[in-house]
Amino acid sequence: MPRILFFIFTLLCFFFCQAQSVDELKQNLTNANGLEKAKIQLNIANNLLNKNPLEAIDYATQALTIAEQHNYKNFIGFSELIIAKANFSINKTSEALKHAKIASTNF
Repeated sequence: MPRILFFIFTLLCFFFCQAQSVDELKQNLTNANGLEKAKIQLNIANNLLNKNPLEAIDYATQALTIAEQHNYKNFIGFSELIIAKANFSINKTSEALKHAKIASTNF
């Protein structure tokens, strides 16, 4: 299971990581709506994972809300995966595992 989660997270980074800074992404967020907004929020969350995991959780949770409203499974999975990774980095292992399991059911 950990190898699968690592693989999924690697794919997430490949598809969502862009050369834009967090500040640029936050600026783009003001004009975005719907799934485009969720995509930008996931990019921000992914970029913040190592620098500020709590803020990453906040952005991923916002993206999760939009993804659930649109029933967009991949974005639900990516959101949950980022939340899991951020929780793991702040030593909330049981919370991380809970979100990782949810993520794995949405890909």
